[in-house]
Amino acid sequence: MNNLWGNLRADLRRAFLSPVFPLVAVGMCLALILSASTEGAEVASGADMVYIFGVAHVQGFYMLVLVFGTLPYAISFCADWNHRFIRESVIRTNISSYAISKTLSCALSGGMAVVLGELLFLLLLRLRLPVLAVHSYSIESFGSGTIGSLLVGGHITAYFVVQILIEFNAAAVFAVLALWISTYIANPFVTLASPLIAYYVISFTSGAARLPDWLNPYAMLWGLCLANPVASLLYSMSCCAFFCVLMGAMIVRQIERRLQNA
Repeated sequence: MNNLWGNLRADLRRAFLSPVFPLVAVGMCLALILSASTEGAEVASGADMVYIFGVAHVQGFYMLVLVFGTLPYAISFCADWNHRFIRESVIRTNISSYAISKTLSCALSGGMAVVLGELLFLLLLRLRLPVLAVHSYSIESFGSGTIGSLLVGGHITAYFVVQILIEFNAAAVFAVLALWISTYIANPFVTLASPLIAYYVISFTSGAARLPDWLNPYAMLWGLCLANPVASLLYSMSCCAFFCVLMGAMIVRQIERRLQNA
């Protein structure tokens, strides 16, 4: 346990204190601003935070979560392996502590980078716009579906919170997936591209399999698996945690194999 905490402290410092982390959060915010920039006329004519937030999360939004969630720490194993730091780290602790620490740090830093980008985006919107305009068409535009039902019920803050927590879950899962891929192919470019490929595979197979939402991986990741938004969020969090634990176990096993064969 002491080995794990020692590794975790070091990895969290590397992940969160790196200049990459704030740059990723700012980059996420700028990407959302660009995504919403097509609605400039509506902003001038009285749009609100809910509407612009919804617009920013429509076109290509899921790609943003995958890309920016992977950047903070998913290539950390690539760096350790390619620069031969991994043996020194494992000798000081053990393989399990090293791999579990990498998995947790990757998930937390990836998820938090996306969350901070979203919070910065909301802060900038709040400086210019009301949360909900008097004659708003935001609820009509984005009030459908599991998460949108919160808007219909007047739970505006809960709508933002649930949306951002779901993004944290998805970013953490795909960041850990990228880390897992890096234990097979320790190439930064392959590592960063792997979540995008996995996303398309999951989207295609989920649609082709016609599974119920509560068994559909795509619906699980994006909190669309149950009718109640809070229950859907909790179920999504449980599923994402399970996926991260499962991939973490496979990361431990693959690192052991690589070190044995090196």
